[in-house]
Amino acid sequence: MRVRYFIPVILLLALLAFFALLLNLQYFNITELVFEGNKIYQDSTLIKDTNLKTNENGFKQLFDQGGKLYLFRYSKEEEHLKNIIPYIKDIRITYQVPDTISYVIEERNAIFYTAYLGTYLVLDHEGTVLEVSESAPDKDLILLSGISFTTFKTGKKLDLENTNKLDTAAVTFNAIKKADDKGTYIEEFLPLVEEISFADKKNIHMMLKNKIMAIIPADDNITYNINSLLDIYFKSLQVKGNGVLDFTGTNPVFTPITGQKQETSSATTQG
Repeated sequence: MRVRYFIPVILLLALLAFFALLLNLQYFNITELVFEGNKIYQDSTLIKDTNLKTNENGFKQLFDQGGKLYLFRYSKEEEHLKNIIPYIKDIRITYQVPDTISYVIEERNAIFYTAYLGTYLVLDHEGTVLEVSESAPDKDLILLSGISFTTFKTGKKLDLENTNKLDTAAVTFNAIKKADDKGTYIEEFLPLVEEISFADKKNIHMMLKNKIMAIIPADDNITYNINSLLDIYFKSLQVKGNGVLDFTGTNPVFTPITGQKQETSSATTQG
């Protein structure tokens, strides 16, 4: 009976001794933090923000940081970095035995910005606030106007009164980007887009940098109308500035705006 009693105790003590050895052996000290997928933040910035360190035992840091031991994954540190770095959408941090910690990062893309009480909020396509500044962003971002919210928090999604507006803006952006990526036209259209406005409840107003306003119904045909807009702009439109291209009627209509008068003409796609 005594032998049966002592065997489990001995095994437990041996296991504890083994773990104690793992946690203290310098062989398992971290010599390198390796980052993959980060384009916005340099490695040096991420090294300052992470709680994981070189010259410390990798297994010990797994225990100390409350990670998923069976996956060799620092899950608590993943949440920490996502909370303090808004551009990190997803991250996987794993211990590569014996001496390396690997960070695989998926970053958010800044696409829009909006004005709020004297500040400017930089947003991704989901409405996550990535940056806050006192001046308009220098980046080639699209201004979103006509969206309503009362508060915001950096790193969190805007609490919008109407989420459909953001969804519509994202659909619009993706439709244009898809066409640009195909290289269908002589130049990309996305860099021309300056603002998307939802001041009109039924339609979106897209202002281009050359002062053309496209008015498009905010309905299920947005992708179709965006493709028609690109076709007309690159293939049919003779005047590349100062006018309104209206898709709200039976057929698209372009109205040039001059200092003297406005002239309305039919705008059609060409094959």
